[in-house]
Amino acid sequence: MSFIDRFLKGAHPLAQVPPNLGMELRELREQPSRPMLDEHGQPVARGYNESRRIDRAINEMIGLLRGIIANGSVTPAAFAELAKWLLRNEEAATTWPVSTVVEEVGQIAGTGHVTEQDCGRLYSLFLRILGPDAGLYENAATGLPLTTPAPFVIFVGRVFVFTGKFRYGARQLCRDAVVERGGR
Repeated sequence: MSFIDRFLKGAHPLAQVPPNLGMELRELREQPSRPMLDEHGQPVARGYNESRRIDRAINEMIGLLRGIIANGSVTPAAFAELAKWLLRNEEAATTWPVSTVVEEVGQIAGTGHVTEQDCGRLYSLFLRILGPDAGLYENAATGLPLTTPAPFVIFVGRVFVFTGKFRYGARQLCRDAVVERGGR
């Protein structure tokens, strides 16, 4: 079963909100697959730049999610656009965080309609992926799904390396907290 078949599994013919969602998803599903040769007759080496393309898709999706939640909610129209983007970026569908969004959007698309509750669930998911301060002005630390509930961490005798931004505070504050608990 192809990615698109799994994505649309159980989808009803037409979604209630927006009414053309089902048709648009079917149109994307029916688009011809990419040829094995490029316009010059040369083989297409899909694996050559695969990791770069997946990284680009993840960055695009993060930007798309930031734009979607910028007004404080997810709309059915934004849901439809996100669904189309996911279908066009199948290559990244098994990589986190795209995989998490694909799973949730696929479940909603399978019901045939987008409810306010669905939009609220998506908004919460997007905030978990982007971080609590997912504003457009600062790159906030994110909360990963593996941090809720908080994992048990052994500090004594362990070496910790800090990079990026932290909810706890600045790197030095984090370092001091680890040293205080017996870490290095």
